[in-house]
Amino acid sequence: MTTVRTVNVELTCDEAKYILHALNEFKMACAAKVQEDEDGDDDFTHMYANDVMQARIIHEKLSSLATPVFGESSLVLSYELL
Repeated sequence: MTTVRTVNVELTCDEAKYILHALNEFKMACAAKVQEDEDGDDDFTHMYANDVMQARIIHEKLSSLATPVFGESSLVLSYELL
């Protein structure tokens, strides 16, 4: 039997923004690794695919909690010059 443990964390808008951005970058990097091995022959491909799925789930969970508090546009990290 597996014991599930949880942790509650309070985040500012900026902290949530950077965590969401980092999760998205990690997800894209893992997805690129999966795409490199289309046949799924590499031993790591299944791990990368699992990482993509887990990162997506975590991103969606955090985003759904943070968006009502901070607003959707405030959680988007942009490097565009004003």
